[in-house]
Amino acid sequence: MSNSKPRIVVIGGSFNPPTLAHSHLYSPLLQSNLFSQIIYLPCGSREDKASLVSFHHRVSMLSKAIGESWGKEVPLVCSLGKPAVIGDASEPILIDIFENCASERMIPTFRVMQRYKANFPAFEFHFVIGTDLLGSLRSWDFWGRGLESVDFVVMPRRNFKLENLPPKHTIVEAELESNSTEARTHVKQFGYDPLYLLENVPRTVLEYMEKHQLYKD
Repeated sequence: MSNSKPRIVVIGGSFNPPTLAHSHLYSPLLQSNLFSQIIYLPCGSREDKASLVSFHHRVSMLSKAIGESWGKEVPLVCSLGKPAVIGDASEPILIDIFENCASERMIPTFRVMQRYKANFPAFEFHFVIGTDLLGSLRSWDFWGRGLESVDFVVMPRRNFKLENLPPKHTIVEAELESNSTEARTHVKQFGYDPLYLLENVPRTVLEYMEKHQLYKD
């Protein structure tokens, strides 16, 4: 991180559903003063995730979750059109619906980061991963063919060690722990129990899930 370009962090994920951790993840990143903007990037459809609800539902929940935490509406953009708001520090948080407007399918992380760098060369882009993903990172698409050159932001997770770190990385500490899989499993088994679910997801997300009867089957 030796150059003087403004740094933008990309938080990719399925957000299925978005959790309390997801909805507050921007906070330690902005407080680190290392990054000028945070971009949440929901993935497109994935054949390996049968439980994945529609892109529309996931973006709607993510928008509500971050808005509840941030205190105001977060802009939705499609970076395919090279919007000027990307890199604009007056909008420190964005949701990029690029994967839906580009192909509706998940695009490998390396290709996403290549596109950001090509379309917005005035900025330096970093990709967030938790320590729970370090063990599998070298099996991701394009590792050994460019992915290893990506700037990663590594955020420690409980019970996962800081090992197998990528060549280019920055560590940002965060006290954030919640789990989308646990939330989905609980809904399927017990319904929309607020006593448990509000420990994992924001209230606006729980209300949306129940309204649209998500994850029951």
